[in-house]
Amino acid sequence: MEIDYVTSSVGSLNIGFLNMLHLAAQGDDGLTEYNWRTQKTKDSKTQAARTALEAQTESGFRIFYPSEQTVKASTGGPENAGTICFQSKWWNSPSFPKKVMRDCISQRRGLLMHNKIIFAREKEEFIPDEEGRSKAWVYVGSANCSESAWGKLVMDKGTKGVKLNCRNWECGVVVPLRRARAMGLYEVSESHGRGKGKEGLGMLDGVLTIPMQYEDVDVEYRGKKPWFYVER
Repeated sequence: MEIDYVTSSVGSLNIGFLNMLHLAAQGDDGLTEYNWRTQKTKDSKTQAARTALEAQTESGFRIFYPSEQTVKASTGGPENAGTICFQSKWWNSPSFPKKVMRDCISQRRGLLMHNKIIFAREKEEFIPDEEGRSKAWVYVGSANCSESAWGKLVMDKGTKGVKLNCRNWECGVVVPLRRARAMGLYEVSESHGRGKGKEGLGMLDGVLTIPMQYEDVDVEYRGKKPWFYVER
């Protein structure tokens, strides 16, 4: 599963948290990551599965957050970027997954974005099944890319059961790519070379509104640094 996460705030992330989100996007209930994290004895099979997932996450999970350069070049400039938040101490942490970060540049020239969107799709070519269904979907809501927004499974000391520790109230909707649209994209792709076989977010071009520039989706920050509002 390929994940492109557009966010206006980034938390203190690590690869374990991104693994949890990556698994959840594929229907996991969160217990896989929880069991890995709390397992006292690390057997070779579990470790191999975890290592494989980490590699998939690093290559298939991208977080779109603006660089300092993008904010300074915007029409409103730094003084209008107060709702775009990230801290340098998190960015500079050895455990922060810098490889997944991408510069978030709006399709609307000079404007900054305050979106919280997740684009999820199959890694393979965009081909629906015999009934026209696809695994592509989009989350649109209020949840930024942080543990505060999505929570963390922990052991409840009272019940000894698993509970979700979540500090924020969030809201959002998941919009699936409907069968008719999936089949329509597939038919267009066969006649015009659009959709089928096209990589990255281009698979959904014309089906969903993609608010940021994504032509260089596989290009990392290239020496840029993220926007840190408190250090402006």
